[in-house]
Amino acid sequence: MAAVAVAAAAALMTSFPAAAGAEPATAEACVARLKQLTAWARAEQGLGTVESAEAQAVAEASSRLRADGVDGHHDASVIAVLLVDRSCDVAFENLIRSPPHRAWIFHSENCGMGWGAVVDPGGTSRFISGDFVKAGPEACILDEGALRAAYPPPPREAARVAGSDRYDTAARLSRRVFDPGVEAVFIATGEDYPDALAAGPAAAKLGGPVLLTTGGKLAAATAAELARLKPGRVVVVGGTSAVSAAVEAELRRYAASVRRVAGADRYDTAARVSAAFFSPGVDAVYVATGEDYPDALAAGAAAAKRGGPVLLTRKGSLPPATAAELSRLQGGAPVVVGGDGVITFLTRWHIGRAARPAQGGSAWAVGADRYATAVAATSQVALDSGHEPMFIATGDDYPDALAAGPAAAAAGGHLLLVPRASVPAVVSAELRRIRPRPVVVVGGTSAVSDAAKATIDRHLADTFDRWAR
Repeated sequence: MAAVAVAAAAALMTSFPAAAGAEPATAEACVARLKQLTAWARAEQGLGTVESAEAQAVAEASSRLRADGVDGHHDASVIAVLLVDRSCDVAFENLIRSPPHRAWIFHSENCGMGWGAVVDPGGTSRFISGDFVKAGPEACILDEGALRAAYPPPPREAARVAGSDRYDTAARLSRRVFDPGVEAVFIATGEDYPDALAAGPAAAKLGGPVLLTTGGKLAAATAAELARLKPGRVVVVGGTSAVSAAVEAELRRYAASVRRVAGADRYDTAARVSAAFFSPGVDAVYVATGEDYPDALAAGAAAAKRGGPVLLTRKGSLPPATAAELSRLQGGAPVVVGGDGVITFLTRWHIGRAARPAQGGSAWAVGADRYATAVAATSQVALDSGHEPMFIATGDDYPDALAAGPAAAAAGGHLLLVPRASVPAVVSAELRRIRPRPVVVVGGTSAVSDAAKATIDRHLADTFDRWAR
């Protein structure tokens, strides 16, 4: 008997779920992930694992009863509960931290496993149960070849997504995260950052990517990706000086609906994108300088994660278009990203008053430099040991991070920035806090060096440290 059972490897969450606006994983995907983690964690103990129909029935019944409010293990070996939007990796890692649960999962004779995962009627919590039973001595013999055939190993190194240029990199990233049939694709120039930045949270809200193009001709890699995605619609962000009318006409070959959203300047364009895709009462509004890109990159990714827009401001004055959109949105306290060197105290005051005339005030995400600022923005939306996906791009230029923001949000993850040749201490600390899985480095070695990636790889490998004997 092989020491693993046949499973649908395609269902395993080894990379990312299909783009769905970062919706929670399905019960089937959660169960498949738990089985994958169990089989490989037990393999590190030298143990084989098989799927057991008996254990599966017990685990499923236990999860279902607990989701319906009936307390108890219901004969399951281990149980856990977590919020529905949290990674199922969290449940597994928490279980193996508990000595009684760890003893069951790594039992040397109980090599037959079953897992159940059921969401409660209110849709807020996922009830997880695992059961482990004896399945005969042959079941406990580790057969790594069969294991790999049934369950792809959880990646312990970051994947690198890189193309021949910024357009190809954005297309390759889209191909990694998004399935055909997305609701919308957003197109912006790759020759400047403001339009693509404004597009990112809107694309994430609709569950689609941001692709880049040159102003006068649709980039070949972008065209190929549009043909694969078959989007319901295409949204062009920026005026004809950024994306020409000829490119807009060419885009009509790939979607039935093509719409352009553009304003008089970058501030007005960002406000118009927000007005087109976000309703009043959003959970969060992020505001960053429109005069440089690093803080805006961090703002765009965090806004996408929280389901809100990013707006732009000048350092010393709040543009009227931004003020008007803040007033329309009527969300909570806006989050201003960047310090006094990029947005003055008086401008922050005006931002708070525009968003909330009665009380004013704003939240603040700021660090000592662009990397620390990105960490500050991420730390407000990423949970400790959340095991959520992480995208990492260079902070020395903007194109890779522009595409990574909506991809990260669609995958339920986050974005951090690094310089080309190293990983700053503040970023390393954030990676240790979040313990992300999986991790994607966006861009080639000219953007993020192999040495920097090696440091990132070590942080990813460390998330599996609890599997050791």
